[in-house]
Amino acid sequence: MKASHAIARNTPLWVWHDGWWPAVAVEELSGTNEPMLVVRLEHGVSVPASVTDVEPRNPALRGTDKPAERGRSPKVDTSCLAEGSDRKAPKVRKRLLER
Repeated sequence: MKASHAIARNTPLWVWHDGWWPAVAVEELSGTNEPMLVVRLEHGVSVPASVTDVEPRNPALRGTDKPAERGRSPKVDTSCLAEGSDRKAPKVRKRLLER
């Protein structure tokens, strides 16, 4: 969503945190560099969320309106493992630890 002032209290939302979680808006946070909200997740925990990490939700649709998963970058560069890749896997040196 673009602007926090467009989000009213108790508005049903999807909140992104390594996946989309159902929540409702509780209040707007002030004094932050970016527009932030406090949201209450469906299981009762309240957390801060950037307005860029929330999307509208229609509870009547029972989750079928969940936004598409966001792309995740791998924590390890695996491009050398791709089929047909001309990149070579990095050399790894094994070293025995002193006892």
